[in-house]
Amino acid sequence: MSPRPRPSAFARASVELRGPAPDTEVELSGEPLTAAAAVEGGPEEGGPPAPRRTGHAFYADEARRALGIVREIRAVAVARVPAPLFHGAVGAGVAVTAVLVRPQATGWVLSIALDIVLAVLTALAIIHYDLVLCEEETRPGPDSFILPVAAVISLAVSLAGTTDLRVNALAVLIGTGVIVAAPHLAAMRAAGQETPLLRQLREITAVLVCVPAVLAGAAPGLSWWVRGTVVLLGTTAGAYDAVRADGVPWRRTALAALAAGLATALTAAAAGGLFGQAAIAMSLLLLWYGLRGLLGGLSAGRLGRGPLLEYGAFIVAAGLAFGVAAAGR
Repeated sequence: MSPRPRPSAFARASVELRGPAPDTEVELSGEPLTAAAAVEGGPEEGGPPAPRRTGHAFYADEARRALGIVREIRAVAVARVPAPLFHGAVGAGVAVTAVLVRPQATGWVLSIALDIVLAVLTALAIIHYDLVLCEEETRPGPDSFILPVAAVISLAVSLAGTTDLRVNALAVLIGTGVIVAAPHLAAMRAAGQETPLLRQLREITAVLVCVPAVLAGAAPGLSWWVRGTVVLLGTTAGAYDAVRADGVPWRRTALAALAAGLATALTAAAAGGLFGQAAIAMSLLLLWYGLRGLLGGLSAGRLGRGPLLEYGAFIVAAGLAFGVAAAGR
C-alpha cells in the first residue's frame, strides 16, 4: 500500500485560513486529523483542546501582543455616588433655622446658644449619613462634617452682622450650597471620581466659607477677641478641608490648619477696624490662602519651588494690600 501523499502548501494554507472540507482528514504536523479537529486546532479525544489559531479573538490577542499589551482587560466596577438629596434637605433646614434664630429676632444669648445646637445637629446628621447610609466605596471619612459646620458658623455670623436682605439672601445661598456640595465632593473624591473641575469647586467652597469669617474679622464694631475667634474657626476649618483633600494624615493636617488659622486670626485681632473693612477682609483672605498653601504643601512633603512662589505671592499681595490700606487711611 502506497503512503498517503502530503498536502501541498496551498492546501495547508487553505486549511489554516478557511478550514478543511467536512469529514476529510488532513495532516499538518505529521499526524492525521479529522476536519473537526483541524478546525479546533487539537485532537478529537484525549487531552484538552489546543487554543484556537483563527478567528477574531485570536487575531485581537495577537495584535495586543504585538503592541506589548499583555495584561488582561477586565471590567471595573465604578462606585455610584448618589445625588446629595440628604445633604440638600439638611442644608435647607439649616438655612431656615438660622434665619429664624438670628440675633435680631431672638436676642444675642439665645441666638448664640441655638446656633451652637444647630452646628452640632448638622455635624451629627452628616456623620450619621457617612457611617450608616453611605456606601463604603463612597465614604469620605469621619471628618467630612468640618466644612459644613464651618458653613453653619459663617452663616450665623453673616446673619448677625447685617440686616440687609440682599446680603442675608446671599449668605443663605452660600451656606446652603456649601452644606450640600462639600460632603458630595468628598464622596466623589473617595470613590476616585474627582476631576480637576470638581477639585476647583472644592477649593471654592473652602474660600466661600472663609469670606464671612474675614468680613467679621475686619468689622470695626466687634471687639478684638470676637473678631479673632470668628476668623480662627472659619479659616481653620477651611484650611483643614483643603489640606486633608491632598491625602495628608489628619494629625499633620490639623497642625497645618491650626497654624494657618491662628496666624490669620491674630492678624484680624490686631488690624481689624484700623482701616476699611473691605481692604482688611481682602488682605486676611489673601494671607490665609497663602499660608494654607505653604503649610499644606509642607505637611504633604511637596513644597517645591513652584508652590513656594505661587503661595508666597499671595502672602506678599496681602502685605501690599495692608500697606495700601494704611497709606490711604
